[in-house]
Amino acid sequence: MLLAIGGGKTMGDYADMVLKGLMCQGCGEYIGDDQGNGLGFPTWCPACNKQNKEAAFNDLASAEFACSNCNRSFKDEVSLDQHYRDKHGMPCDVCGKGKFKSQRALNDHKKAKHTGEVL
Repeated sequence: MLLAIGGGKTMGDYADMVLKGLMCQGCGEYIGDDQGNGLGFPTWCPACNKQNKEAAFNDLASAEFACSNCNRSFKDEVSLDQHYRDKHGMPCDVCGKGKFKSQRALNDHKKAKHTGEVL
């Protein structure tokens, strides 16, 4: 069911519905359950998800750099590195724990947990 703009809803209301996983971020179709619950994060309806997967597969075939976690493709290594850090984080190479969003955070973790230094 495609929701039409109107009925007293603002664009902010629709944005909130997308962010809560109640509305497809591709086509605007309502995808929540009968009780009005969504997944809690932006997502796509099955039709848009299929289109996105097909497009991602085609992009992956033409791209030189692909994320090993989610198979998203990138045209250069810098973009792949930024994606990996921002979306998946960097694990500690000593203990494997954590998903650090910056090299500084990872270095602080190593100092605190692996050398006994107090930050």
